[in-house]
Amino acid sequence: MTDRTVYLNSFEHKQVFAIRDIAKICGMKSAEKVQANLDPRFPSFVKALTSVTCGCVRIPAEFCSLHLPKHDFALTLVDENRAEYLTTYLHRRKVLSRGWRSFSTAHKLVKGDILVFHLVKDATFQLYIIRAYSGLSAIGGVVGHHGLDSHPNQTSMCKDIKAKEETCKRGRKRLKTALRAVRQPPTVEKSRSDNEEFGLVVLKRVRLSEKTLEFKDMKDLDSFTIAVNGLNIDSKFSKNDREKYYELCRSQDTFLHDNLREGINIKLAAGAISETVDIADAIKASKLSSPQEDFAAWEKSLGVLEKLGMNVYFLRARLQQLFRVAFESEVAADSMCYRIAIGERARVEEEIRTVEDKLSELKTTSKRLDAEIEILEKRARFHELKYQTEVDSPW
Repeated sequence: MTDRTVYLNSFEHKQVFAIRDIAKICGMKSAEKVQANLDPRFPSFVKALTSVTCGCVRIPAEFCSLHLPKHDFALTLVDENRAEYLTTYLHRRKVLSRGWRSFSTAHKLVKGDILVFHLVKDATFQLYIIRAYSGLSAIGGVVGHHGLDSHPNQTSMCKDIKAKEETCKRGRKRLKTALRAVRQPPTVEKSRSDNEEFGLVVLKRVRLSEKTLEFKDMKDLDSFTIAVNGLNIDSKFSKNDREKYYELCRSQDTFLHDNLREGINIKLAAGAISETVDIADAIKASKLSSPQEDFAAWEKSLGVLEKLGMNVYFLRARLQQLFRVAFESEVAADSMCYRIAIGERARVEEEIRTVEDKLSELKTTSKRLDAEIEILEKRARFHELKYQTEVDSPW
């Protein structure tokens, strides 16, 4: 095996795993879209499975404290076919335990699958499943697979997603093929369509122009052009995304995609640029109350983009600074105390409602007893008078 072959295989290997990481990100975005369309009157959360062998699944502590009882209880899971699975919620461990393994086995869950939990009743979760790596097709616009149509607003979306299930399966098959391909040396005869399909190296590229574009040549937005491998890919972006990407490039006075790996798949490159814009928007829209999980997801995504060659160092630096302010300072302590106080107030308000309900019930009972006592008192007086009459009668 030549040095060139070793280099190509190594590069292909990295690209395939970069595709897999982006697929996971797309899968999480699909889950968030599903969650956004759920009935907001009922709480929900998104859970990515990190293991399917332990026989239980952990529920976020914040969700438990706000929406679940403070004791163990039986909880029902409802799948896409309306089948019900009884599980046990363990309050101290914040997990679904007994019965979870049956649900996991029945639905063939694997590590990487993403679940959307929707608490439609006090003790009933409706579950939506986004399969691992179904997000691979999301790069081309396909949202993954999920289950139930519990809310009217979701009906059309659910039908569309189910109709595209086969496309998602083909996406997973392409990923497996790509993983096998990295073990074999590439051949020049491999078609360009195959290379673009799997995100592998395009050995022969067709360039529209041999002139290298530099950002300093871009005088304004109208002259701004996004080129990868010498090809203009402006058409792959909306006007809004193109404007936002131009502003990001202008802030750093360079094309953020200048260092993308040579020969990278065009669709993958466009996806990386769009992801960069989305993360920048998300960071700008973040609040002090934004959950720590969001920061972790953004950092992971930026890490993947950096491996692909995107210049996102300035975004990572800003994200780390915001993280320190939000979670590693006096501000973080105050914010944590605030969230705890909010949760405690919710608990106290719930107890007040319980006591008020009990008091109302006791008042109703008291009024009923007053009416009964009044009737019985009249009867008692009548019987007492009758008795006294008998006592006073002559011998």
